[in-house]
Amino acid sequence: MFKTKKLFTGVLTVAMIASMGTMAFANDLTANESKAKIDTSALSVSGDAGHVSKSALSEADIQAILNGKSNKLSSRSNIQDNSVIEKLSALSQSKVARSASSGGALGVKVFTQERNYYCGPATVKQTLHYINGYSSSQNTIANAIGTTSAGSDLEPMVEYINDNKDYGSTYVIISQPSKSKILRMVEYAVDHETPVVCRLRFKRTGNWEYKTNGHFLNANGYNSYGDEILLTDPNIKNVRPSAGGSYWVTLTELYNATNDHFAQEMAY
Repeated sequence: MFKTKKLFTGVLTVAMIASMGTMAFANDLTANESKAKIDTSALSVSGDAGHVSKSALSEADIQAILNGKSNKLSSRSNIQDNSVIEKLSALSQSKVARSASSGGALGVKVFTQERNYYCGPATVKQTLHYINGYSSSQNTIANAIGTTSAGSDLEPMVEYINDNKDYGSTYVIISQPSKSKILRMVEYAVDHETPVVCRLRFKRTGNWEYKTNGHFLNANGYNSYGDEILLTDPNIKNVRPSAGGSYWVTLTELYNATNDHFAQEMAY
């Protein structure tokens, strides 16, 4: 009886050890699978060179332009005043009433940034590729807009877009846009087929899958009365290769990410 009990105890111990080994293997497999889905090196990026755009338009600038009391636009040779006044007028209007199911989106193709600090060139490429149907390489764009290992600035990005787009109104940079203005910019972008260029800072929380102190991407859709905004992000496939390139965030998340960036700018 004693030998039988001892033998049973030994078998039980071996079984427990084998079970623990299987659990450990399963945990390792899960960890490896997670690593395959998420590139930890892309969980924190920064492609922002860190300069505020001198041509950014504040609310006071917008009102002065619309009232004919500012020459801020006329001083820039690549600004077409009529198209800018038209879009600034749309930006300043009260939001048009829409149904709860309203929305729209542009099929912006994602171009994954080829370097950790290439979100600027990649976003410019995404923008122009949608507008023109073609675009230059990220390296060509990076050289043209002055991208360095420190990143890019929004102002030369917008100048390059204006100089190279085949159609559409002139892009302008809006300073400190409110939540309602951000929504109107995205609505305008969808209506006129010209993706918004966002300049953001966010943490890895909510719908954000990584963190950044300075990042560029496109806003190109909205739904549910503007409560959600569609983004096309040149870094998301670096983080999650299975991603399609675009994803939804709330309007509040996009506003906070814009407002938390030191420059507080957006171009459309």
